[in-house]
Amino acid sequence: MAPLRGAAGRVKPARGLPLPCCVAASIVGVIAYIDVVTMRFRDVPTDADRQQMRRLSAKILPAKLSKNDPRRARGDTHDFRVWRIFQPRRELLPWLDAKQTTVVRVEIAIDWLTATMAEARAIKKWFRWHHLQRWHRHDSVDVIGTSYTGPKHAPRNVTSYADHSKLAGKPCCHVEIRLNRARTLRRLGIRRASDLLALDVAAVAGRMIKLAELNLARLARTLIGAKRRSGTSDDRDRRAAEILLRALGKRHGRGGLSSISPLQDIVDAVGLRRMRYCLTYFNATSLVPTTLSWPTTSTRKSASSRTTRR
Repeated sequence: MAPLRGAAGRVKPARGLPLPCCVAASIVGVIAYIDVVTMRFRDVPTDADRQQMRRLSAKILPAKLSKNDPRRARGDTHDFRVWRIFQPRRELLPWLDAKQTTVVRVEIAIDWLTATMAEARAIKKWFRWHHLQRWHRHDSVDVIGTSYTGPKHAPRNVTSYADHSKLAGKPCCHVEIRLNRARTLRRLGIRRASDLLALDVAAVAGRMIKLAELNLARLARTLIGAKRRSGTSDDRDRRAAEILLRALGKRHGRGGLSSISPLQDIVDAVGLRRMRYCLTYFNATSLVPTTLSWPTTSTRKSASSRTTRR
């Protein structure tokens, strides 16, 4: 793609901070794919339909009923009209349209491939500390090396952990954008399974994920409501920011925040509107491809042999 040019013909610089050298040098490849898609069938799929779905995906599972579902009173535990399809192949999506199905949940995976697992863990930690989700309403949770920005049934949830890529088989930082509920998917233009073929991953990630750096000195001046006077250093403001963050964290039940706390926790406590002048965003266009990759027969075998962790 040709570089952007201004009115006078000058090349415009890329907006945002460049990625840290330790992150940019560790990533050897980036792939995006549909990890799981949940489909609602009009009728219960037949045995032949299930066999077709198994042949064109890594595996399939019926959706579990919620604890409050009245169908559990008759002993049912699963809804056999709703199926979770893992790593579907491209050929499966038109077939699902012919079966009059509706997409109710999509998990978009983005794998940042690395040479070693140690580099994958380091990138995952950097992502957790600098990641910012727009329209965030739930507390972030970390469970056994996996970070969640919300509960399981939240309309939007971003998950990250270090593991081996399900398609490439290499160590990676695995980031998932989990979109739940048909209304959330319709806003992104996803109604049928075939809509995923033209999905712009970069546009979806741009709406869901931001990577930013926090300016502690500016945050302190924003919270105190004071302007910086000439001749003063930022060290005093940084110390004031640490004290304020600790107090805000205790007020919000987080045990005290600090400058090394994840950015999402700080924004949730302070508020994004008050912090809009304290954040500098990274230029992360190189971290997200614009198109999806689809599994083949060889990648399907390797993916099905690996146990699903999350």
